[in-house]
Amino acid sequence: MIMWLVVLATPSLLLVRAPTCATDARWSHASAALDAVCFPPNGLWKSSQYDDEIACERSELLGAWEGDELRGLVVTTRIVDETHLLMLLVHPESRRRSIGESLVLAALRGAWEAQQVLLTLEVRESNAAALGLYTKCGLREVGRRPRYYHGPQEDALLLTATLDRNAPPPSPLTSDGSGSREARSAMLSAVSGTTLGSL
Repeated sequence: MIMWLVVLATPSLLLVRAPTCATDARWSHASAALDAVCFPPNGLWKSSQYDDEIACERSELLGAWEGDELRGLVVTTRIVDETHLLMLLVHPESRRRSIGESLVLAALRGAWEAQQVLLTLEVRESNAAALGLYTKCGLREVGRRPRYYHGPQEDALLLTATLDRNAPPPSPLTSDGSGSREARSAMLSAVSGTTLGSL
């Protein structure tokens, strides 16, 4: 399914799921550009790595788009009954707007909807901001991977959230109040994918 969005003078953030099992240059280039801004000078992943994730039926890319600009991204992949969060990016100019929290909650919700039993990730032990965010979203430390990261060498903390089939994780989307439908219908850009709602 392809949705086209339009941007007006006051763009809002839309949560969009990238097309799966396909290639989409717009998504992969925007993802790599955001990656490079978040991890200068070259980013952690190249455009081709994002292409690989988009083409993989087990992977999901969720983006926070403001008009035609990707402001945040979360990449997950499913392995048997577990979802692994591979990448979380928020543009430095868009931080402190709850985009990271919304993307983590969207990843948790996506894992729950796919009937996964847990979501897991690794994070640098010194990354206090990320640890605070993940803890706020319900993930807990369950292990450590010694010397996992390089440049500088550092342990990774393994964090996990167990997903309860009877209790869905909270939705990151704003309610469909009186103005949100009009705002969504007023958005337009060349971003393909499934629009999940406003953040």
